[in-house]
Amino acid sequence: WVTQKMGELVQATIESGSEFQLLEMRLDRLNFNNIIGQVGNYTAATKLSEAATKDQLQWVSKLAATTPYDFQDIANVYTLARSYGFFGEQAKGLTKDISDFAAGMGLGNQEIERIIVNFGQMQQQGKVTQREMNDLARGAFVPVNDVIKRMQQNVGLTGKAFDKFKMSGEGVNAFMEAFSQIVKERFQGAAEDMAKTFQG
Repeated sequence: WVTQKMGELVQATIESGSEFQLLEMRLDRLNFNNIIGQVGNYTAATKLSEAATKDQLQWVSKLAATTPYDFQDIANVYTLARSYGFFGEQAKGLTKDISDFAAGMGLGNQEIERIIVNFGQMQQQGKVTQREMNDLARGAFVPVNDVIKRMQQNVGLTGKAFDKFKMSGEGVNAFMEAFSQIVKERFQGAAEDMAKTFQG
């Protein structure tokens, strides 16, 4: 029995290390591809991407430690955000907001991935789509009507002008901002609170 349990522990450690290495490679490539376009120098881009990756891995680890979600869950949301074109603080902010919202609603890791995928599809299409809003409401209980109302208040548009604005990249950013505001008002710290409940 002891030998079996030790074997399971060793296997889990190896798998965990392997997942970490894969995440590190994924982030390093995302960072490099973003940075090389800015600096144009391979050596400089490599050094900058390695430093950025180290910082991001530490950030993901810290966030995961303060949520009910594990490292891999948070890493998946963050890397999906990055792969959909959310960069820097926006990717971090979305990951944090999604974890707070999902924890506050009692959602699991599938829902947190669903949310970032729907956000990412809006980002890729450059517009706030009804299909993605339906998926967010149905699959992850995102209060999309409240988000749209807040978005309208923030930009000061209604009717056809607002409908046209939603069909733009600026509209996508405004949707994300409205979601973030609502999460901060209603769910701020929910992930950390739930993590403490699970631990103690």
